[in-house]
Amino acid sequence: MNEEPDRITASQKGDGVSRASVRVGRRSLIVGAAAAGVGAAVSVVAGAEPAMAANNPVLLNQPNTATTTTSLSTSSGIGLQGETSDSSGYGLYGVSSADGTGVAGTGNVGVLGTNPSGTGIGVYGTSTDGTGVEGLSTNSYAVQGTSTNGSGVFGTITGDTAGQSALLGEDTTTGAGSATNGGYGVRGTSVNGIGAAGIVTSATGSYGVWGRSNANHGVYGSTAANGFSGVAGQDDTSNATSSGVYGESQNGTGVYGTATNGTGVYATSSTGKALSVQGVAFFSRSGLAQVKANKSAVTVTGVILTTSSMILATPQGHQPGVGVAGVISDPGASSFKICLTEAATDALDVAWFVIG
Repeated sequence: MNEEPDRITASQKGDGVSRASVRVGRRSLIVGAAAAGVGAAVSVVAGAEPAMAANNPVLLNQPNTATTTTSLSTSSGIGLQGETSDSSGYGLYGVSSADGTGVAGTGNVGVLGTNPSGTGIGVYGTSTDGTGVEGLSTNSYAVQGTSTNGSGVFGTITGDTAGQSALLGEDTTTGAGSATNGGYGVRGTSVNGIGAAGIVTSATGSYGVWGRSNANHGVYGSTAANGFSGVAGQDDTSNATSSGVYGESQNGTGVYGTATNGTGVYATSSTGKALSVQGVAFFSRSGLAQVKANKSAVTVTGVILTTSSMILATPQGHQPGVGVAGVISDPGASSFKICLTEAATDALDVAWFVIG
């Protein structure tokens, strides 16, 4: 006598199964249910001719087709469980042949993937040219990763294509016409640690953090804590040519500092040089004043002065018996007068420099 195929027989009614009977041939069939509280619905490809009449059993070890939804419902345990002992197989596999969704889930957790292995993957997505895993949300996180001791979200790239990103974030908001009103391409927050960190481990690697903007600052930092800096740099090497903060420009300013009431750029050193300049140095409160022939003084105007300002003046030429006798400062008028020891025989340039 021929052996009947293993099969599960279920009568379909509305949104679930009202009664079921199981018939098993010589081969054994085990359908297990464990872990309470998980329901599942399985949709099969529509449009094909049905292989069996309505209410016929779902046969194992062969394809089954239908023209509407086939559903399983359970009041406890697992609605549908798939398991394979093949290391390259799938416990549960979903396919859409019409650019739809292969597997969809709804509930508090739509799709849950767990792996008891210490190095396994709970949920895995792969794509040749598209998106391996995509998350969509209207008002909350599209993708959220949480870890107790490791990384919440980890990304890695293995190719040699320039410009690729292990983690990529893009903000497409309009920003309402302001550079500070838009969103963030990538944002990091921390309660007690570092909000965002960039680290290069290779000895021949590139920048730890790199920023670029086509319309504003490439890297911008601000702080609300007194005594701290919006942007801070630290050099931990023992090399005298290394820098805590480095700026470079082809035609503009390498490093620029400005302050409304404080100090634009402040330099300090405990044992070394607070300020070292290689090349031409320019100071706005310096210049040349010319004493006309047969005159013994010249007044310089439009210079910001304080009562503690020190003014240095040096003749830029030699006339016997003619030198700088002194400088008379007038901070209220933003001017000062350079006085000579006697009248100049010819026009005489005097260089001046204001400190403080």
